[in-house]
Amino acid sequence: MCMLGGAAQGSFKRLDYSDDELGLLPPLLSEAEAALNSNLNNDDESRTGNRRRNQHPVTLPAPTSFEQFYTPLRDFLRSRNLDGIDLDVEEPTSLPGIIHLIDRLRSDFGSSSSTSVPTPSDDPGSRSRSRSRSGGGFTITLAPVATALIKDLRHLSGFSYFSLERLRGASIDWYNTQFYNGWGNLDDSLPALGLEGWSFSDGLYDYIVRREGWKAEKVVVGMLTNPRHGGSGYVGWEGVTRVLGGLLERCPGFAGVSGWEYWMAAQEVDLVLSRDTPGREGEEVTPYWRWAWRMSWIFAVKEIRDRALVVAAGRSLAGLRIPTLT
Repeated sequence: MCMLGGAAQGSFKRLDYSDDELGLLPPLLSEAEAALNSNLNNDDESRTGNRRRNQHPVTLPAPTSFEQFYTPLRDFLRSRNLDGIDLDVEEPTSLPGIIHLIDRLRSDFGSSSSTSVPTPSDDPGSRSRSRSRSGGGFTITLAPVATALIKDLRHLSGFSYFSLERLRGASIDWYNTQFYNGWGNLDDSLPALGLEGWSFSDGLYDYIVRREGWKAEKVVVGMLTNPRHGGSGYVGWEGVTRVLGGLLERCPGFAGVSGWEYWMAAQEVDLVLSRDTPGREGEEVTPYWRWAWRMSWIFAVKEIRDRALVVAAGRSLAGLRIPTLT
């Protein structure tokens, strides 16, 4: 899997529509725009409409410069046999532009790793290609900042993630949500974001899931893995353990965690000095594998405890004497 965008400004501009082209597109997004003031899982009718729009998407024509810049990306994904892409949109991008890109990726690389999604294609000769790798499917994720999943708050992408989820949610596997650099803190940032009226004291993730209606299965917690990364928002090991442990309890199906960045991942206690590498005596090294081990440990403890509770309940039931009817 690879990432497109991030700090590489212009990546999505070159795949997007011009202002003139946007003015010529049909008003096919009006349903999603009108739904922005409602919760994502507002009612049965809303969810049914969401499924219908995802199952029968409207075909968008390609932007004028799209093929010139998309073709190298497509060929790169194929030549490396990659099984997915993370779209990190950190520049103004139109909603039709990101929808068209997702539709084209689905058309060229097949259905999601989690579901089968029919998608339109602007290339009459193209066909959906099923991946033959283990696990199957092609993964498409996005990487919004946390405020992008809260209505009326500023973020980086330019389009509405609420509209995108309503129109193409079935084509998106999950969101690698960034809880750092001033866009929301994993630990507790509700007052800083002007959300003091929120009745839950559990934090920003709970607000996104419970108040805004996002599914926990699709919202991955993105965090800083080293106190030297990013401008702000690093949470130490004790805080991460407490927050993730709570989310595992409160949010069944919790999607998991992602870290920026893995090759320098370390908690404060992991920063050690090298004594054995010739020429690097006394130099600080980063045992990044410990970060992944600790994340696995948090999830494993929850699973072990849950299984222990099942065993204990089973033993308790086994000791009951159930009278028989005669």
